[in-house]
Amino acid sequence: MFRSLVLGLAALALVVGGIVAEEYKGKLAKVDASAKKITIETKDGEKTFGYAEGLKVKVKGKDGDKEVEIEKAKAGSFVAVTTKKDGDKEVVTEVKAGGGKKKDSK
Repeated sequence: MFRSLVLGLAALALVVGGIVAEEYKGKLAKVDASAKKITIETKDGEKTFGYAEGLKVKVKGKDGDKEVEIEKAKAGSFVAVTTKKDGDKEVVTEVKAGGGKKKDSK
């Protein structure tokens, strides 16, 4: 009985956490380090979000994954940005770079 209750609460927490978190995919337009803002170009237009000090970008590479500071991320690279609600604003919690659409090689 107790185990079922704990498992049910854990499942509920995962579902609620998934509803609160939002993911956006697109090209990195710019990073404003002084204002702690990141702008990405999505299919719905440009979106700008705030981020906390020390945010890292997870980059996939040939030699494995690595993390770099958000300020060193390359504009124009494909990113997936995960945000969470902070009052009426969305704040970036995670950025993954790479994995965009492959170009046709003709």
